[in-house]
Amino acid sequence: MAYTYLAKAISTVASTADPVTINTTINGTCKLLVVSVIIEGNSVFGSDITCDGVAMKLVDTVAATEGSSMMWYIQNNDINTGLSKVISVNNPNSDEMTLVVSQFSVGAGKDSSFDATNSNTGTSTAPSVTGTPQANSVYIDAMFHGYTSDNSMTNNHTALYNGIANISLYGAQYYLSGFDISIVLSWVTRISDDWCTVLGAFTEVTESDLLSHDTVVFSQISEVDGVVLANIESVDGVLTGN
Repeated sequence: MAYTYLAKAISTVASTADPVTINTTINGTCKLLVVSVIIEGNSVFGSDITCDGVAMKLVDTVAATEGSSMMWYIQNNDINTGLSKVISVNNPNSDEMTLVVSQFSVGAGKDSSFDATNSNTGTSTAPSVTGTPQANSVYIDAMFHGYTSDNSMTNNHTALYNGIANISLYGAQYYLSGFDISIVLSWVTRISDDWCTVLGAFTEVTESDLLSHDTVVFSQISEVDGVVLANIESVDGVLTGN
């Protein structure tokens, strides 16, 4: 299996603080950290989120009638490992927000790469979302459901956290895939209500497959694949400015 699950953490459930924060330890071998955000309300799309002061990247957002789900990630050398790392999400409208953090490592000489996202909405007892087939991957979701009388939910893969968030249900789970097969992350609740779920898929790649210009400012690069930058006119069709 390419990815290995390392650890999880959860914020105060249904927090209305601004920002909502969680203090956690990031494993020294962590190559992928994902924050599944489940919200009672849908007015916080685009909120800034940081991990130890470093901006995280948005996977996707999706809204139901009563709530919304978001997902953010940080990976590879952007991650600052160690004790007492603060993950912070702006919450200017004081929505009830729950953060679920998950950490994963990859094999020796490998890096993590964002692969794809998908989302889904509906009104039923069966929230679900399908992931694009990709070998050596991890699939993670963030699920909101509007029913709140009990939290007798079930899910089809490895649950991170789930429960009642004041007047809604929240859930997050993951699946480690070693094969190129379609993956469905699903939940079952007792009573039908509106729901939304977002999925992020990440795949393991060889370190040399990640081009440095994806995350580094051009002015900080001297060479690309052994060629002096001054002699390169463009990279992936984008002019370097030389």
